[in-house]
This record gives sequence, C-alpha cells and structure tokens, in this order.
Amino acid sequence: MQLQSIKSKLLLSFAGFVLLVASIIATFLWSQYRNQRITKVTQAVADINLLAKDIHLLEKDFFHFDVTNPVFFKTGKSQFVDAHLTDVNKLKQKFQDLHQIKEIQSTLLNKEIDEIIGLIDASEKAFEEAVKKVRKKGFEDYGLIGDMRQHIHQIEAATQRYNLDFAKLLMIRRHEKDFLLRKDTVYQQKVKGAVKEFREDIATKIFNPLTKDSVNQLLTRYEQLFNEVVMLDQELGQESKQGHKHELAGIMKKLSDNIQKISQELVTVSARMAGKIRMSLLSITLVFLVFIIILMYVIIARLGRPIQQLSQSINWVIAHNFEEDIEIAAINSKDEIGKLSHDFQLMLDKVRERTDEVTRQYENIRLLTDIGKEITSNLLIEQIVEVVHSNINPLLDAPILSIGVFDEAAQKLDFIGKHEAKIVLGYDSLDDDTKLSVWCFQNKEVVFINDFTEEASRYVNGVSLSEGYDKEPESAIYIPLIVKEQVVGVITAKSYRKNAYTDYHLNIMQNFAVYTAIALYNARVYLHIERQNQHLKMSEERIRQTAEELKTANEELENKRTELIGQVSATKRTLAVAEFDPQGNIIEANTLFLNELGYERADLLGKHYTVLLNETTPKSEKYTQLWAKLLQGTPQKSRLEYCTRFNKTITLNSTYTPVLDHNQQLKKIIKLSTVVELPTITPQPTVSFVKH
Repeated sequence: MQLQSIKSKLLLSFAGFVLLVASIIATFLWSQYRNQRITKVTQAVADINLLAKDIHLLEKDFFHFDVTNPVFFKTGKSQFVDAHLTDVNKLKQKFQDLHQIKEIQSTLLNKEIDEIIGLIDASEKAFEEAVKKVRKKGFEDYGLIGDMRQHIHQIEAATQRYNLDFAKLLMIRRHEKDFLLRKDTVYQQKVKGAVKEFREDIATKIFNPLTKDSVNQLLTRYEQLFNEVVMLDQELGQESKQGHKHELAGIMKKLSDNIQKISQELVTVSARMAGKIRMSLLSITLVFLVFIIILMYVIIARLGRPIQQLSQSINWVIAHNFEEDIEIAAINSKDEIGKLSHDFQLMLDKVRERTDEVTRQYENIRLLTDIGKEITSNLLIEQIVEVVHSNINPLLDAPILSIGVFDEAAQKLDFIGKHEAKIVLGYDSLDDDTKLSVWCFQNKEVVFINDFTEEASRYVNGVSLSEGYDKEPESAIYIPLIVKEQVVGVITAKSYRKNAYTDYHLNIMQNFAVYTAIALYNARVYLHIERQNQHLKMSEERIRQTAEELKTANEELENKRTELIGQVSATKRTLAVAEFDPQGNIIEANTLFLNELGYERADLLGKHYTVLLNETTPKSEKYTQLWAKLLQGTPQKSRLEYCTRFNKTITLNSTYTPVLDHNQQLKKIIKLSTVVELPTITPQPTVSFVKH
C-alpha cells in the first residue's frame, strides 16, 4: 500500500483521530471517576447532616409521643426507637465509608471521625438507657405508674368500704397528678404530708388491727412506688437541666458541632480536588486541541483541494439542472479521488437516463389518472369494459381483454370482454379449479404468465381456457379486483405472443385494476340504491294504504267508544253499580248504590262486601256458591237482602260480572243492582160476625 494513495492517507489520519478520541475518552473517564469520588464525599456530607438531624428529631418524637403511648409500654416496640437505631447505624457506616476514600485521608480527619463515632456510640447508649427508664416508669396501667394506680384504686375501695375521708385520698391523687404534670419535687413532700394525714384517718376509723395493717401496707407500697417514679423522673431529667435527657442533649450538641466542623473540612477538600481535576482536564484538552488542529491541516492540505474541485464541479452540474453539455471535472490523479471523479461522471449519465425514464413514467401516470377518472365515472359494466379496452391497447398488447364480475348468488364470475373488435360473453364457475380466473379470485393474487405451456401449471392443474378464441393465447395477466378487502371480480389481458408482458405492463394493469374495481363497486352500489328506492316507494305506498285503513278503523273505534261510554253512563244513572276486588273488598260504588244504602263513598271504599249483609247471609250455601263461581270467572245473578246504614233491610236484584285481564286472571267484579220493591200489605179491617 503506497502512502500517496488517498486510502493510506485516510487510514493514517483515521488512526491519528482514533488515538486522539481514545485519549479524550480516557481523560473524560478519569475526570468522571474523580468527580464521582468528589460527589461521593459531598453526598456523604449531606447524608451525615440529614441523619444527625433525623436522629435528634426521633429522640424528641420518642419523648413527646411514646412516653404517653400505651402500645409502647404494652409491647415494648417503638417506631421511633427502631428508626433511631437504624439511623445511628447508617450514620456510623457513613463515617466508616469516609475512611475508605483515599483522596480525603489525613491524620487529623481520621482522628475527628473516630471521635464522632465515639460520640455516636455514647449517644446511642444514653438513649437506650433513657428508653429503659421511660418504660420502667410506665404510663396509665403499665410500669411503676400502673402499679401505683392499682394500689391507689385498692385504697379507694377501702376508703369506701370503711368510710374513710375521701377528700384526703383525693388530695393525695391531686399532688400525684401535679407532680406528673409539672415534674416539681415539692409535690413529693405534699404527697408525703397527705399520706400522713390519711394514715391518721385510718387509725381513727378502722379498729380491726389486721384490716388497719392491710390498708397501711397498701398506702406504704403506693408511697414507695410514687417515690420510685419521682426518682426515675429525676434520673431522666430535662434537656436543659440534668438527667439522661440533659446528657443526651449535650452529646447531640457536641456531635452536631463536630459533624459541622468535619463537614466544612470535607467541603474544602472536595473543592480543592475539583479544582485540581478542572486544571488537569483543561491542560489535557488544550494538548488534544493542538493535535486536532495539526491533523485537520494535514487532511485539508493533502486531500481538500481535489475534493473541493470535485465538489464545485458537482454543484455546477446541479445548478444547471443536469444539462447535457455540463460534465463532471476530470481529476487525473490515480488515487481514489480520480476514480471518484470518473464514477461521478458515470452516475451523472445514469441519472440523466433515469430522469428520462421517470419523465415517461410521469406522463403514463398522468394518463392513467385521466383514464381512471373516465373509468370510475361509468356505472354500466359494458361501458367500463369499453373504456378500459380502448385505453389499455396503446400501452400493452392485449387483443383479449375481459372483466369478470362476481355473482354471489350463483357462485360464478360473469365475464364480458372484447376480443379484437367483438364483444365476448361467458362465465367461470367457482367450482371449476382448472380456471386461472377462479384461482386468481379465490387466492386474491396476481397470475402472471408469459408462456402458457411452461407457467400455467404453477397455478392450476390441467388449465382450461374459455372457448371462442381463434387461437390459444401465449401470455396472460389476471388481477383480482379488490375494494375494501372484498374481491368484486377479476380483470384479465391476454396476448398471442410469448413474453409479451413485463413488470412495467403488470404495473399498468394493476393501476387499471384499481380504477376498474372502484367502478364495479360503484356500479353495484348504484344498482343496490336503485333497488332500495323501488322498495322504498312500494313501502311508502303500503304505509299510505295502511294509514288510511287505520284512520277508518280509528273512526269506527271512536264511534263505538262514544256509544259504549253513553251506555255505561246510562247504566250508572239507572242501576246501582259497585265494584269489588277478588277478595270481596269494595273498590268503587256509584251514587245510586250509595243512596240506596244510605252511605257516603268514603264509608265503604276498602271495606269488605259483607259489611252490607246481615250475619247469616255470608254463612249461607247460596252466598258461598255465588262467590265460588265468580272467582272461577262465571257471571252470576242473585237476590240478596242488605242492611242500610240506618238498619233498614232492602232487597237488591243483582248481576255480577267478573272482569279478566289479558292473562285471564280475575281482576275485579262489577255488580249491577236494582231495588226489589216488595208489595205493600194493606191491613184488612176486622170483620166480626154477630150471631143472631
């Protein structure tokens, strides 16, 4: 490989560039590593400060919440204590991790870290001791306070039993509660004095020595427990005074100060490390920049000039729209740029050839678009075939052109086509698997044949062609006509020549197939719409006739309804009418019925029918049979005696008519009645026969 070749020059330049890039990457990785170490220190400082604050807050939360939390005293579990232990371990681990970072190691820093870890251990030990004493002290029913409350409750029971002075006992409880609230030891002396007074009351009111000794022992134990609570409370102390809380607060204050001090030192160390890294990175970047400038100069000086000449030549060709008299500048060097110049000239020649071909194809597409508009504007199959045939012949050799339309009812393809100048009709059954048109339709794929003898067997076995041709075709194209994923037919072109068709001709046929499929679909839709319009007209006529018949029937029904209303009204004016539900309750009664019996309408509605009868009638066989037949839906006639509101007996001659619903279930019973006028019996004068 000669050094003068563009390949060797590029390889050498590329090797130098790769070396520079690798060096830059290594430098970047080194700076990233160093920055990560700095970030680790910075993050550790932030975490340490946050953990120290969390630990202090957890201690405060424990003394604020859990000292009065019965669950803590019952189970011994505290979320604040657990979280405190976890955070303390994390804090110690953070400081131990700082020991592992070599960049910040120093004797002074290590000593300070060890001191902080010691303070953390002391803080944890003090907090654990405080937790133990808090739990020992207790709350409510737990710990020493729980025992103390249990003894005082027993003393209260003895006070009630032996009629001791309850006010003195209450004074003891009051001083106890004051101490628990205010933490002042003065209340310890007050409790002691109140206990002494209560003992005197015991001595004067309890005479049984055993009982007196028992109550005094309870009081003594209560006082001991109270003193232990006072002692524990003093040992726990306050943060600002004495005790474990004061000790813990002092440790945390010193720990916070030491952490703040070491944090400032670590920040200073991190800033110093970051400054060193920036200076190193800047120095290395400047060195790399010098090398890149030198490398770029070499590449431009040795390679840029011929490449620039070639580029200007290409831009000149493009600016003049690839005109025939414009050529690519010839580079006579034997390196790759010279070969590239020659290749660009060959490419220019190919582009010009391809441009001419694209121009021809554009003209064909424009022509196909116009033809497509003409095809889709027709709605009759004969016109579609004529338009396709007349326009496709100038573009390809197709003496035989046919379009097969799918007949779903007959499961066949109905063909209409042109053979030379003649109209040819025919059909192919979809059951005939020897037809290429059937294979194309069912598989929704193109059949492309340039030699029937050799290629037809790829699609069907024992191919059979339609009759009526002067001679057998040698080449054929079958294309399925598909609209909205539905095959509506097949279009086929045939030639008597072998190898009559190319991919270009297939593309033309596929374009014609798209427009033909749309035209066939539109024709089917048009035919369907025409049939729907005829059906609609027939339906409208039937609807009009039905409407007239309904109008006549409605008029007749209205007349009958008017007549029926009149009959019902006349009936209610002349007859006493009442209605009952199937259980015999009165649900309606007209004025005549109410007047005959002397009742108001509100008096009877909802009442049982038997309120109008005497006591014997409902128990009679006649009455029982009457309602049995009515419940079976059988109309009945009956004459019964009724009691009016004024205890007058009248006789009603009634017709009972059961009313059934659409399910033949008894809905109600209508009763039509007339008053039976009994003949008035006129008293006859007494005839005395005088015996003569």
